[in-house]
Amino acid sequence: MVRISDLITACLLIVLSIYIFHETSLYPEPFIEGAPGASAFPNVLAFCLIVLSVILIIDSFRHKSERVDSTNWKAIAKISIDLILIIAFLVILEFWDIFILMPLLLAATMFIMGEKSIKAIILLPLAFDLFVYVVFYRMFHVMLPTIYF
Repeated sequence: MVRISDLITACLLIVLSIYIFHETSLYPEPFIEGAPGASAFPNVLAFCLIVLSVILIIDSFRHKSERVDSTNWKAIAKISIDLILIIAFLVILEFWDIFILMPLLLAATMFIMGEKSIKAIILLPLAFDLFVYVVFYRMFHVMLPTIYF
């Protein structure tokens, strides 16, 4: 028996990849001969997504379907709460600083997903925030939504 959920997921990911290829085809060509253009990185990711989707399709035919009698509502609730937090993050981001909101979102996500270590919930989001600040904001001069720096 084929795992229908894997087939649906793989087909949706392939459609998403085709959409990415279509959208990136409109990107400008590189100025330097032989240099990768703006569409190179998204196209590589989309290609990898297609390859993994094909592997998922093949795997869904090779393995028997596991019959699950009950839905894991606890996991669905966790993912739904986290999705609501991400949407709130994107809405509030226009009015507040990314370097304050990002560690709060990451800490909340870690807590919701079941992380028990308070030290990890505090230190990992702060370390990630520092990494984003140093690499993207200071080194690459990417303009991030911030009001303080």
